[in-house]
Amino acid sequence: GLDLASVRDITAFVMLFHDEATDTWYVLPKFWIPEESMRIRAKRDRVDYDVWVRQGWIQTTEGDRTDYKKVRADIDESANRFGIKQIAVDRLFQGEETCHELTNMGHDVVAFGQGFLSMAAPTKRFDELFFAKQFEHDGSPVMRWMISNCSTEEDAAGNRKPSKKKSAEKIDGVVSALMALGIGMNQDSNIYEFAKGGLA
Repeated sequence: GLDLASVRDITAFVMLFHDEATDTWYVLPKFWIPEESMRIRAKRDRVDYDVWVRQGWIQTTEGDRTDYKKVRADIDESANRFGIKQIAVDRLFQGEETCHELTNMGHDVVAFGQGFLSMAAPTKRFDELFFAKQFEHDGSPVMRWMISNCSTEEDAAGNRKPSKKKSAEKIDGVVSALMALGIGMNQDSNIYEFAKGGLA
């Protein structure tokens, strides 16, 4: 799942792997932020962006705008390394160049809606997996922070989707994970079979 934020914000790319033997879903997130934005937000919002960058949990791109060429190169390397079959992106996002370039690199980029229709099933499944302790990530403090910022909103039919109405902070990693889970739920299970040897 790829959440292409605005040019001065966090971009999130979340890879999802399924271990059929234990029905555990493993999440491997990657995040990028412009270097200047990281410094401003770390000071202004008192969020540990600078610490997370030093620790390697977030990658920076030079200047005050996201370098999408670097983001695409990193995604290409990771997708090839782990054998990612599809990449879900917000169908309403304006980052057409990035999506076209990823497609030209040979990746299957698919549109994924952000409304209740698309998000309800993966949100419900995420909730089940999370509380059953069948949803694991690599210990990323960024992902943990984004999960803590996230709540859900519900429509009249009881469908839920992620929301940050209760927090002004970021939930991009959660949204990306839900998009990945959404396409994973719609694929044959062997597409997301967890690679032997794990994420090492």
